[in-house]
Amino acid sequence: MRQHLPRAVVGILLVALVIAFLPGTRATAASWTSHCAVGGFCLYDQNGGQGAELANDPRVPVQGVDPAWNDRARSVDNQSAYWACLYADGAYGGTVQAVRPGGQADLADLGTHLDGKVTSVKGAKSKAGCFTGYERCETGRLCLFAEEGAAAAR
Repeated sequence: MRQHLPRAVVGILLVALVIAFLPGTRATAASWTSHCAVGGFCLYDQNGGQGAELANDPRVPVQGVDPAWNDRARSVDNQSAYWACLYADGAYGGTVQAVRPGGQADLADLGTHLDGKVTSVKGAKSKAGCFTGYERCETGRLCLFAEEGAAAAR
């Protein structure tokens, strides 16, 4: 029995090394250097929560991205209890990516590939809240939508 234990340990280590170097594996939380404050979500202009930071408060009902940050975000760290909703276009339009509470990700690793393409952001109490469209209508404006659920603005 004792002779098999070292072989099992070596086998497990080899499998772990192979998995660690497979293409497309995501950075682990330990490799992140993000300093995002608890309760907010932050965008970074480099992968792994590195580089310049843009902090967001998910409780603020209407948010955009500072124009200096348009199309710069490469990673996101969501330290809030809300879903972080990231959009390719202004006014919460275009491709959407929802990042779960407590989630960290390089945007290139997510299915929507929004790395370098985020133009507007908001926080939502549920993932479904990222996919509604009515919030795109600014206060004091009349907005007409071509489809139910505010799918297309006019």
